[in-house]
Amino acid sequence: MTPFQSRLLASAVGLGLVLTLLAALPQAQEPKADKIGPPGAGAGGAFDAEASRRRLATSQFVRRFESFSNGIDLEKELRITAEQKSKLDQVITRVRTESTSSFGARGAAPLPSAADRSKARDFSYERAAKEIRTILTKEQLARMDQIELQEKLQINGLARGLVSGELGKALKLTAEQEAKLQEAETKADEAFRLEMENLRELQLNSLVEAQRKVLGVLTPEQRAEYEKLIGTPLKPDERGLGYGVAGVPGRMRAEGGFGGRGGFGTSPFSRGGRGNAENTPPAPTPPADPKP
Repeated sequence: MTPFQSRLLASAVGLGLVLTLLAALPQAQEPKADKIGPPGAGAGGAFDAEASRRRLATSQFVRRFESFSNGIDLEKELRITAEQKSKLDQVITRVRTESTSSFGARGAAPLPSAADRSKARDFSYERAAKEIRTILTKEQLARMDQIELQEKLQINGLARGLVSGELGKALKLTAEQEAKLQEAETKADEAFRLEMENLRELQLNSLVEAQRKVLGVLTPEQRAEYEKLIGTPLKPDERGLGYGVAGVPGRMRAEGGFGGRGGFGTSPFSRGGRGNAENTPPAPTPPADPKP
């Protein structure tokens, strides 16, 4: 046996002894999971995907009534009556108040933990969702389901939306149709984006022309002083299109006041605001977990 083989054999024997000793040692027990896990956790702290999905769906359902959802006016789409609007206003205003109060009173200590805030928020949304469903009619709730499907199509795209979820089960498209859908969507989307880019340039040019008309009120001397003060004009972009010529005041006038395009709920300004957090009642107290 060569010296190299002797060293190799000794190393193998030594490694075997180490592995034998490790196997003889008592195995460390894994720490037990806490009974209360993070948001979305189920029994024993394990993540519960289905429970998390339900909570998300519930909060999204309520939030649709807080403000415009993808530009959708639910009051108009659902044909909300004056009586229903009054009730929905009360529910949404309370949700906003509870959301603010869940962070604790100003200057109070200790502040609620993240888990406590999450639990209170979930409880608030669950209660609001139940109340909203009792306020709306069956026809209005069915329309809400249709609106939700349309929103998913906007987010996911037609090709993906038509082959998955509820629509996929109902349409039962063939593999050939799915391939054609993807091809058609890609071509149509490219054409649409090109058209929108051309339209954007037209809008930007229109904005510059509109601003020029307003500045036409100035005298030549005033115009020269104006140009001296502002320097080289910035190239307008999408933000400029959003402000238009009249800026924020113009949007307020066009939309019926500050927050005029908001959803249900009251505000110190007008319809659609976030409400006043001063002197608001405390956050709701969710039911306590049953004792083990």
